[in-house]
Amino acid sequence: MESASGSTLFAIPQKVPAKILIENILVCIAPAIGTSTELVFIGSCTSAEALRMVFQTPFIASGFLIGILLAVIGTKYFGKRITSYDGSESSFQIAAKAIQYWINIVCIEPIVMVALPLAEAYLKFHFHHKVVNKKIFKQLRHTAFFMYGNHTHNMCDALIPTLISFPCSVYVIVNANNVSMPVLGKITPSLGAIPLPDDRDSTKNFIECIKTRVEQKKCITIYPEAHIWPFYTKIRPFLSTSFRYPVEYNVPCVCFTNVYRKRRFSNVPQIVTYVDGPFFPDKNLSGKEQREDLRNKAYQAMTERAKMNNVELIKYVKKEIDASELVQQKEAAPSEQNAEVHL
Repeated sequence: MESASGSTLFAIPQKVPAKILIENILVCIAPAIGTSTELVFIGSCTSAEALRMVFQTPFIASGFLIGILLAVIGTKYFGKRITSYDGSESSFQIAAKAIQYWINIVCIEPIVMVALPLAEAYLKFHFHHKVVNKKIFKQLRHTAFFMYGNHTHNMCDALIPTLISFPCSVYVIVNANNVSMPVLGKITPSLGAIPLPDDRDSTKNFIECIKTRVEQKKCITIYPEAHIWPFYTKIRPFLSTSFRYPVEYNVPCVCFTNVYRKRRFSNVPQIVTYVDGPFFPDKNLSGKEQREDLRNKAYQAMTERAKMNNVELIKYVKKEIDASELVQQKEAAPSEQNAEVHL
């Protein structure tokens, strides 16, 4: 590029150098290579097992492939837009946008490269995780949809929705407390967490966020049981409130049920995830009836799948309160309030 006086300010290459392409490929696959090397170094697996894990595990193999493809496509696609800068305002806007997109890809891609393979490895080797009926997601690739599941494990419930619906982007509706933590609270929204609103302003933002994700044709996961009951082997009754979203946006929904199966040589149960659906809103019904209809279909499917549990790690017993005890508590409450007033 030359200034008005004719002096050269800086030179713009006409094409992207080959060494830039090689460097980008190495940058993109470096996290996965580093993770595999570390596993071998600390003795978690041999080099042969690491290679076998890479080529036989779909997520890890696809992670390497995605890393290489992103580097090649990104360098070629964005490189042309960056090197096309000729000093004009229009070309500057094009180059600036290309640079920003490339920075976003470089920042996000290592997370995907490391997080997905590690999550897959954790579920596969620790729980022998298996997915049944995953083919359902193939017919939902070009539409937004809502996904409902049973809430029985704090770690696995955060990983399974993303893994079973990959490569679709998944967003999970979570309690507001999950994003109020000092450090992790700042990270979880960027990883797909959508916090439930706790006031009028946040409700408006929440609704706008759901609408945006639906327009982007993403998957939104909801745990209608609300609270985690670790290793619970039945489906708790839940309301139809959360099924208003598929009805409102006229999109399908699916449900998944995590079932715990006994393993022969381990006390750690196998997790089998059954996927059912898709279920579509019935436009012949009223809005409330559509919500109830979707809720009943999901609840029935999940209840049937839950019957396949054959191990119970934690026994949940309903606490029964004696009627006389309950009367005494009610009678004691007013007297305690009066005592506080007289104090």
